[in-house]
Amino acid sequence: MAAVIGIGLTLYFSGVFSDGHPVKTKEGRGGGGEPRATTRYVESLQTTINNRANVGGGANVDGHNYPHGITIDSLAGTEENPNGVAFALPGQFSAFRAVVGVDPNSAPGFSGSMEFKVATGERDLFKTTISRGSPPCIVNVSLQGASNLELQAYFVSGEPLKVAVGEARVVGDKDFANMPSGQPCS
Repeated sequence: MAAVIGIGLTLYFSGVFSDGHPVKTKEGRGGGGEPRATTRYVESLQTTINNRANVGGGANVDGHNYPHGITIDSLAGTEENPNGVAFALPGQFSAFRAVVGVDPNSAPGFSGSMEFKVATGERDLFKTTISRGSPPCIVNVSLQGASNLELQAYFVSGEPLKVAVGEARVVGDKDFANMPSGQPCS
């Protein structure tokens, strides 16, 4: 741990989150900029709304288990009233990143489609359709200026399924090295 005080203020911290992953932070002030936040898994953020979402405990995305993640049940969710979870953002984050797909344990043997949406307040940032049989995809959405993060899902057709959101994180000044690879969501 070190601190340097001069024209600007630079603080370095290191430690371990409660889930055991290492944390290294560099927050800088000076030049009028906002402090940068530390990259964090979303399950470590304060939940402000939870409607049919399982936060923490991992996520099974199309048969691949991720230790950090969220599942959202699309049952009874609509475009006007989606199911999901909202988090307060405790600082300035540059992006939300995750791998998204169908939880294969939801309605095995049935097909279905649902919409997955990333929003902040009244602003929709990203939306994609997820269906059983479609490959998982990577979400990478800017969070510039956001004070909250909303992850939402709703039923479109077929059998209502669960959206699995693996390795869900908000990115500060540097991302974790373990981001899954794959095609970007369209």
